[in-house]
Formats: sequence, structure tokens, C-alpha cells
Amino acid sequence: MKKSIIYAALLPIVLSIPLHTQAASNVDERLQQLESALEEKSKQIEKLEKQAKRSKKIAKKTNSKIDDYFNKIKFNGFFTSGFATHNVKDKTYQGITEEVTWQPDTRLGLQMTANISERTSVTMQLVGKARDDRPFRTNMEWAFVSYKATDSLTLRAGRLRTPFYMLSEFFDVGFSYPWVRPPTEVYNIDTLKGFEGMDLIWNYSVGEWSGLLQVDIGSGVSETDPMEFDLIKAYGINNTLNYGNWSGRLSYRGAKVRFYSEDRPADDDADGDISNSELVHNHNPVKEAPVGDNLDLQPLAAAGLVLSDATEMPAFYYSLGGQYDDGSLFVLLEAVRLDWDFEDFTVKLPPAFAGLLGTSEFVLPPSSSYDAYYITTGYRIGKWTPYLMAAEIEHFSDASDKDRLVFDQIIAVASAQPPPSKAQDFRKSTSYTLGLNYNLTPNIKLKGAVQHFADLSGTVGNFGEHSGMEEKNVYTFLVDVLF
Repeated sequence: MKKSIIYAALLPIVLSIPLHTQAASNVDERLQQLESALEEKSKQIEKLEKQAKRSKKIAKKTNSKIDDYFNKIKFNGFFTSGFATHNVKDKTYQGITEEVTWQPDTRLGLQMTANISERTSVTMQLVGKARDDRPFRTNMEWAFVSYKATDSLTLRAGRLRTPFYMLSEFFDVGFSYPWVRPPTEVYNIDTLKGFEGMDLIWNYSVGEWSGLLQVDIGSGVSETDPMEFDLIKAYGINNTLNYGNWSGRLSYRGAKVRFYSEDRPADDDADGDISNSELVHNHNPVKEAPVGDNLDLQPLAAAGLVLSDATEMPAFYYSLGGQYDDGSLFVLLEAVRLDWDFEDFTVKLPPAFAGLLGTSEFVLPPSSSYDAYYITTGYRIGKWTPYLMAAEIEHFSDASDKDRLVFDQIIAVASAQPPPSKAQDFRKSTSYTLGLNYNLTPNIKLKGAVQHFADLSGTVGNFGEHSGMEEKNVYTFLVDVLF
């Protein structure tokens, strides 16, 4: 009986033994599967980690290249904006009228320099501005490659600034000079601010003196209302010397010049043989030019078209400048001379002028010269800088009184004004400027100036039109920014 009870109790245990053995087998198999999956995941994670490390290396290398790229490129710029007016009705000076106008002195410049290598760089400068009564537009003022052959010798090629003046390189950068605008008596004698060519710059020193010698060759095109001219076979040399607070500059330039009108026919003959009827097409100077308009020399420019295509006129330019600046007191002065050699060329006048003036031609003088100068002195007092400037321009000519009279009559008729009965000087003007600058921040200047023109002697002076006036005041206020 007892044995029956014991067997009955052990029977379930004995019967369960195969079941536990089977479950254990299933667990082992499942563990092996999990271990295999875990190993596979570990391999995938390791692969992803390697890929992440490679991506980080690539990203770091790419960022380094981008940093190096931007470190090789330098951007800067300048901005000027302001208003001006003058006190004479119906007359224009550098686009300024008796109405308050902002257009003539507003401009924006952006410059980029890219260092291709330790010795080679490329420079580009874009300047947007208005010109007289023309709308705001952007021009490429600089576009050149520079190669530093040695520590003191640099070669540049492309579009460059024409180095006529001491401040030619900074002509549009108002922040770089004390005036509201460069003195027009000197800086507007030649309107060709840029040219295509090459130059060689040598920086040297002799004892305590340092110098810069620049030689250049090239050609260019200048646009002046209402004429354009080609500057060909141009060459120049200038030398600047510095000693302590003193500096001086001497420059000489020569070129051959061709004039032609802005409305030059696109299909003109190669020899420039264009009839007067074509030159004055759709233009009647008497009927179309109302009193008070800016000077319109289109017919004269058209007549000059025949001259330009037939003859290359030599021109020569000389300048002498100096500067003293001890950090407080400064003095700037510059004197220039421009010589034209017209070689006694006879200009055939269009019929519109021939009928009115009673002559069909006049002879350009054998030579014509402009002499101009300015002198500026100022003193920096904290953030304030008051200054004074005197400037003068005068035109000399070998023309006879008869030919000078015809020239003056042409200008008067084109301006719808009564033709003069007596020959006048071509151009003469003296101006005096009182200015005051304030450094608002290290990169922002406020400027104001009053400029008084006198001694015009009844000539066009700097105003582009015969006015008969003897005096004129120009008032300007503007802001210059460097960034």
C-alpha cells in the first residue's frame, strides 16, 4: 500500500522529465539565435562607427578647404551719399542744379581680392554711381591680375586706374580724402579714369627715403557728354617719394587720341567718310535745344567724328604733387598741365551751323593747353577736421581770334543762346572751398562744404555752358562709409 502511494507520487515527476529537457533545448537554441543577431548588430554598429569617423574626417577636411578658400578672398567696400545745390538758376555743375539733388554724389563700391598663390592675386572692383543726368549704373573699375615677382617688384595686367593724379587709386573712395569731392579743376581735366593695359611697380628705398616707381602702357575709352574718345598708344611713368611726414609725386603721360560722337553710326565707313547729313540726322540745334538746357555739342562732336577718324591727335599730361601730414596738420597740393596738338586740322561744320554762322569750316589751333592746380590745408581737432582749399583752371590756345569766335558761336548756338560777337577765353575758373568733417565712427565720416566760384571771365568755367556769370556758390553735405 505504501509502495503504491510512493509510485503514485513520483509518477508525475518521472513523466515531466522529457518536457523539461525539451524546454531547455529550445532555450539554448533561442540564446544562440539572439547571440548571432547581437553579433550581427555589433558588426553593423562597428561599420556605422567607421563610416561616421570617415564622414567626420571628410567634413573636417572640407571645412578646412572652405576656410582656406575664404581666407584667400578679401571683401571690402565704400559708400557715399549726400545732397548738393547751388545758387544760380538754370545752370548745372557736375550734375548739381539749384534744386537739392542727391544723384551726383551717391555711389557704392565693392572690391574683392583673391589670393591665388603667395605671389599671385586677382582684384575686382565694381562701382555703381550716377553721372550728371544719367541714371545710376554699375561699372567694372578694376579687373586685374597681380604677380609679385620679388618683394619689391609687382606686375599687374587687366583693367587699371589711370595714374594721372596723386589720388587716382582712391578717386571714388570719399573716405580716403578730406574733400566732399576731388577738386574738379584738376581731377576733371582728363575724364579717362581707367584703362586696359599693364603696369610695373617698383618699391624702393634710399637711406631714410622710400619710393614707388610706376610704368604703364595701354589704351582706353572715355565717355564725355556729348563726345567719346579713344585713348590709344598710351604710356606713362610716375614716381612718388616719401620722407617722414613729407611726400612728393611727379608724373608724365603721353597718348594718341581719337574723338567721335556717341551717336556714331554702327555701319560707318572704315575711312570715316561720313556725310554731314548723316552727322546731323534728326538733330536741329536751334529748334531742339531750349534755353537753360545743358550744353549740347552733338553737331560739333559729329564734326569732330571726321577729325577723329582721319587723325590721331597727340596729347601729353604732366603733374606735380606734394603732401605734408603730421597727424594733425595736413597740406595737399597738386599742379597739372594737359597739352593737345591739333596739327592745324580744319573741321568741316554741318550745314546747320554753316548757315547760321556764315562759314563752313574753322581751323583747330596748332596747340591747346589746360593749366590747373589746387592747394588744401586742414587741421584735425579730435573728431573734427576743418579745411580750406583754393583751386584754379585756365585754358590757353594758339587759335586765332576768328577761329575762337567761331568755336564760341558754335557752343552758344548749340546751347540755344545768342552767339557772341567777341571771342572769349575757352575756360577759366577759380574756386575757394571751406569744409568741415566729423568722424562719427572709425569708418563713417560726415562732411559739409561751401564752394565759391569766381573769376570765370565770362567763360564756361567748370559749368559746361556759357553763362556770362562771374560768381557761383555750391553747397554740399554727405556721408562717407568704409567697410
